[in-house]
This record gives sequence, C-alpha cells and structure tokens, in this order.
Amino acid sequence: MSLQYLADVVSKKNTETFPIAQELADARDKDFTQADYLELSFKKLLKSIRENPEVGKQTFGNEYDSVLHVLESLEVIYDEQDVAKNEQFNHDRSDQLVSNFLKVYDKDPEAMYFGQLANPAVMQSTHLNYDWFASAIQNERESAKGNVISLLYTYENCQRMIQLAGRAEKENLDLFKFDNKTMLSSIDQPYTLISLIEKDSLFNEESIIFEKDFNGAVTEYFQYLVVLNESPASKALK
Repeated sequence: MSLQYLADVVSKKNTETFPIAQELADARDKDFTQADYLELSFKKLLKSIRENPEVGKQTFGNEYDSVLHVLESLEVIYDEQDVAKNEQFNHDRSDQLVSNFLKVYDKDPEAMYFGQLANPAVMQSTHLNYDWFASAIQNERESAKGNVISLLYTYENCQRMIQLAGRAEKENLDLFKFDNKTMLSSIDQPYTLISLIEKDSLFNEESIIFEKDFNGAVTEYFQYLVVLNESPASKALK
C-alpha cells in the first residue's frame, strides 16, 4: 500500500527533477515485492530527496511531508525485513511512527488527532518493557500528557482466517482475554463499548483483570474497551 501510494503521488507530479521518481511512476503496476523494485521504489528516491530537500518540496508540494514520512518508514521496514518478527524491529517501527507523528503534531499541537493502531501502540504506560506510541508521545511532549484517549480492541469467541502451509485455515483470535465473570456476563452484543473511567462504571480498575499482566492499574494504559463478540472468520477467496 505504501509503495502504491508513492507511485500514485509521483505519477501526478512533475518528476523531471527526480528521474528515479518517474521510474517509480512507470513501475506502479509491477510487482513491488521483488528485490530490485524495493531499491527502485524508494531507496534511491529517499536518497535524492535528502540530498535535495528544497527540490523535493518544490516537486511534491503539499504531499512532501507525507512522502517523506512514508519513505522513512519504508526504510526502517525494509532495512530489517529479514528480522521482521524480531522485537527490535517492532521497537524501531514504533519509534518511526512516533517520529512521524510528532512532526505533524508540532505544526498544530491544538488540533485533535485520530489513529487506528495495533493494540500495543495504544498503551499509555510501559508495556512489555517498552513505551509504545501512546506512551512515548506523552513522554516526548508535555502538552500531550493527559490529553490522549485510548480504546483497546478485545475479542471474545472470535476467529480469523490465516494461511497455513498454503491453505486457508480458521484460527481463534484471543487477544487480551478477560478473566472476569462480571465483565463476560455483560457482553451479549456483537460489539460493546465499555468505559473504565466514568464515575458509575461497573468496570473500574480493580475489576478489569486480564490473563496478561499489567504493571499498574489498567486505566493507566487505556480508558475504553471495544469488545467484539462471536465474530466469525471471513471466507477464503477461491
């Protein structure tokens, strides 16, 4: 998706100043998973922009910041693609996400921002010995402290479709399982929004218990739960 976005952007711009960008535009319908196109699609373009930032701004105009954010994110991803499941990779990717966001935030710290991120990213306190996105941005900017709201998605009796040995298989999706009968008895809809911070909430910080440990009150990590219930796996495409 990121590479296709870049191809789409550069195809709409005058790319005479960046010949590599024109090559990317010409390659937009090709297989970007091939190694030669990885170099073609972003590394050379990123190098050119870093060497000529003013020309980059003139070329991409209002899209310049977005193009640079995507290029730098791809650099992190592909430089470590051989260790994509490595813990350090996840940390580096998160750090890049924080860096990209703060560049946008600093231009308008009074604005409201919305993001849909992976579950660890919404944790507002240290989780698994690391400060993820929602925690890191508050550590980095005093003006952001106390102004972040996190909604954690959890799943009860849900399944997803995965590819296993070339076959589509169903798998139970059990992330952040509840260990709380009161909580489970209240979930009888396909999706439920639960507030943990309202004065009269039945689910205060002491009653929300997960199978995974948290170092502190759960409300230090997130303020709302979105519970998906009895969601079946999608059907495999033939």
